[in-house]
Amino acid sequence: MRTGLDRFYEAALVSTPVGPDSEKTTTTTNVDPVTGQPTGTPTAVNEKVVYQSKYKFTALIGKNFYNFGIKAGVIESEGGVGLEYYALRRQLKLGVDTFDFEDLKVRPYVRYNVVKGVYLQGGGEDVADSKNRSFFVGGGVLLTSEDLKALLSRVSL
Repeated sequence: MRTGLDRFYEAALVSTPVGPDSEKTTTTTNVDPVTGQPTGTPTAVNEKVVYQSKYKFTALIGKNFYNFGIKAGVIESEGGVGLEYYALRRQLKLGVDTFDFEDLKVRPYVRYNVVKGVYLQGGGEDVADSKNRSFFVGGGVLLTSEDLKALLSRVSL
């Protein structure tokens, strides 16, 4: 959403096929059924759990400086920042987002405005990790503050 020529907000809900993973360690100890005392050495088992179909959200605030933009906030439910460069009278945007600084995620992308308010986008996902690197294509709708005012004026409570 554009609030003015020099500042903007971004909001998104993202559905990913594979959510975050976590590891848990379970320690197993055999117990003598008669005495109830532990027998043998305890065994530790590490288990990796991967959550499927996880929903994540993005909420950013940004500022434009001529043909450059910076943004910061929450990207896919993790802290993040981004840089953007605009070309072709702002029809083309080249950008990179970094987030989840514990397990660094880097996402370079290209976005092209097809018509006013509709865009196509493609880029790399998790390019800092050679094992999990992937690519994406997609599209979206850009709403300005004027668009939101028009939509909200039509909604009656």
